[in-house]
Amino acid sequence: MPMASRLAAHNTISPRRPLKMRCGLCDPHCIFRVLLLTQWVALTQTFAPQNIQPGWMAARAPTSFDSRCSPHLSSGPSLATVDAHRRQAPQTQDATKGQEEEYVQLVRRHAKEATGGGCDLDALQMLLHCQFVSPAVLQQAVTHRSAAPKSLDSNQRLEYLGDAVLGMVVAEHLFRTFPQFDEGQLSTMRNEVVSASALAKVARREDLGRFALLNAGEEATGGRNKEALLADMVESLIAAVFVDQGIDAARTLVVRWLGDDIRRAASDPSGSDFKSRLQEYLRRVNAPAPSYHLVENGPKHNQKFTAHTLVNDNRLGWGVGKTKKAAEQAAAQYSLQLLEEKTPEEMARLCASTEGINED
Repeated sequence: MPMASRLAAHNTISPRRPLKMRCGLCDPHCIFRVLLLTQWVALTQTFAPQNIQPGWMAARAPTSFDSRCSPHLSSGPSLATVDAHRRQAPQTQDATKGQEEEYVQLVRRHAKEATGGGCDLDALQMLLHCQFVSPAVLQQAVTHRSAAPKSLDSNQRLEYLGDAVLGMVVAEHLFRTFPQFDEGQLSTMRNEVVSASALAKVARREDLGRFALLNAGEEATGGRNKEALLADMVESLIAAVFVDQGIDAARTLVVRWLGDDIRRAASDPSGSDFKSRLQEYLRRVNAPAPSYHLVENGPKHNQKFTAHTLVNDNRLGWGVGKTKKAAEQAAAQYSLQLLEEKTPEEMARLCASTEGINED
């Protein structure tokens, strides 16, 4: 049978045999390939080299095999475009790296950027009752180390000086004002007046925190209300007044800020410094000076300290606090409560014995 007759007979509709369509679209495998190629086209258009980071798509760019398999669907970049992109990739990557470094520097500058009202020196000078000859000293006094370009530009050096000036002025004022108190009482009063908690109260009362220059990180963690930061700022401001205005101006500032605290401490010379009170109590009965053993508990962000008061290596009392100083004060307070129930003879005998007072 001739070939034409065979083809005609093959395509003739027969009641005994259904018509077989020769269209490739009816082949499931062909449909799958078409869908796959369609998805590839969408991806190549989405992740075109000009819209992505250099070098990422170069290894995945279409080749001549892709065009040969589906020339009517291939709309991706040509080989010439891919080769040109590969040649330019190193330069573009260098530029991208430079942009990334610039971005990192920008983030660091933002984190280091000082925040606060530290530049309002006029208001601060009015608060201090001083007109500074060198405003740069005052500016440094309110610059926290987090906002300083280098440590020498922060208020740490002034804080060091201010601590000494504050202690000297308070000690002199107590010595001249209260001749009726002995050395132990004067030391207790001074320690209470110049403590970090007392200085932080002064800073909050005078609203000094608003003048502090902090970086964004310190600001976000509530630096303006931290006790240590506020106490350091009070000391640095006292030092700034001393450096720029002299000792008389510094003395006037200290007495104005701490006068009420000094009078309050004088009303009870024993004060709330239980460590000094315990030491003085032991001294009166010729007992050894106490020592403290500290134990840390809890994670670093929420630590608690337990302090044990020791005399001749014998435990007297114990206390718990959020800081080492607070724990030691609590231990000293509890030890005083225990010892004050004893006569001096009993207390001296217990301190000299090997048993001690062991209270849980």
